Amino acid sequence: MSKQTEDIISRMDEKLAPLSREVENLKLENKEMRIKITSLEKMRRSNNIILHGIEETEASELQLMKMTTKQINTDLNISLDIRDIN
Repeated sequence: MSKQTEDIISRMDEKLAPLSREVENLKLENKEMRIKITSLEKMRRSNNIILHGIEETEASELQLMKMTTKQINTDLNISLDIRDIN
């Protein structure tokens, strides 16, 4: 190759090097965030409970939540407020 071509390629490599490093850093950051998201989703699910045997006869989700908290408070003698439910 000619000297001029080598100089052009060298300058292009110099300009691309920081971009390549940034791409690699972003890939690493993306991987770390995916791991954190997976962990947070797992923790959130571990705090959930599933109730069986409660009929969903209420017209709205709010009514269902009120009825469920009332039944838990009565049957299980647990102090549960509707604000405790996400």
